[in-house]
Amino acid sequence: MNIYKNMNSPFPVSSKLPVVVFLTAILLNMAGCAISGFNPVDYYALVYGVNDYGGLKKPDPDDESTWRDDDLTYSGPDGEDMRKLLGSMGYTILNEDTHTVNYRDVKADFAKAAALVDENDIFLFYFSGHGAPVPDSNGVPAPDSKDVFIVMTDMIAVPQKYVDQARELGIIDNDQTGVDSEIENDTGDTTKVKIANIWTPDALNKEILALQAFHHILILDACRSGGFIDDSDNYGVDSLPDSIEYPLNLEDDNWVDLFLKFDDFSEKKSTPRLSVMVASGVMEDSYEPAPGTGGKNGIFTSFLLEAAETHGRYRKADFNLDGVVTLSEAYSHIFTRIEETVNIPQHTGYRQSGVPTEFPFYPHLSGGSLDPVLFPAP
Repeated sequence: MNIYKNMNSPFPVSSKLPVVVFLTAILLNMAGCAISGFNPVDYYALVYGVNDYGGLKKPDPDDESTWRDDDLTYSGPDGEDMRKLLGSMGYTILNEDTHTVNYRDVKADFAKAAALVDENDIFLFYFSGHGAPVPDSNGVPAPDSKDVFIVMTDMIAVPQKYVDQARELGIIDNDQTGVDSEIENDTGDTTKVKIANIWTPDALNKEILALQAFHHILILDACRSGGFIDDSDNYGVDSLPDSIEYPLNLEDDNWVDLFLKFDDFSEKKSTPRLSVMVASGVMEDSYEPAPGTGGKNGIFTSFLLEAAETHGRYRKADFNLDGVVTLSEAYSHIFTRIEETVNIPQHTGYRQSGVPTEFPFYPHLSGGSLDPVLFPAP
């Protein structure tokens, strides 16, 4: 039975515990120290769970075998449950609760946030839904592409020659740069297109950092979301290499390069104002339970919610028992739980998860000099 469903692109397409403990210690060290001696005036959040993609299909309307329904099952509940959780902790949720989200909706919500968020506040952006790499010349996402985006319900591919007209008609916003690509038709000819009504890392991070918050947090439960952890000059170092295999091998070249990258970053004087936690690497997928298997949320988000559960005076991921859960503590909890319930069972044959064995499922975290409080004390 297929236990997990791939939260893949709507494009034509879609260790043992000691190692986990060792890696967790490294990641906590990379994440730096928690923000202390600071009490924000308010916590604000934009929270999106996109289930309804309008039945986006593969782009060959003449071949039914290539069609598939790209609506998601649990991204909507992800958004609902995150809204309830954060709201109960004192976050002010600034957007409406809906399973369909257009590009303009998010733009309007950022404008609302800009009027409220100031330099004493914490701002959180959460999204659960489809993520995708930019398609190659035949319209299929290149498997090794690091150019990624998160998908809005109104995503559209417009031939380049009609882009100006689409802007005039209001189909594409004037400030929507989108991404450029090519699509090959049945005759072998290619059409240059602009994929619009999407959020690329540059566009989303620009909107987030334009808010005058003391610190910003970005959390994404989507395929290829590791592409939103930018270069070390701006947002810190990804806690894991771009491409990893199971079991984790801390001696291969990818890990050596990672530690050298973090060493370079740690010498910088500036402090990133944006911390990022995502469900998957830039070349990896995120997953949700298949319908009927008992799950209520995407795998990453289910363990994010679990990290905030209270046990007496403390939350579940409050490892140092200081009353709060920081972003790195939440990440460590999610990482360990996914390793226990998905990666180890899948690769030992204990349970067939449906997650492809050649693609292990690991969340990623930006390593910076600040570790913001994500969940306040209960």
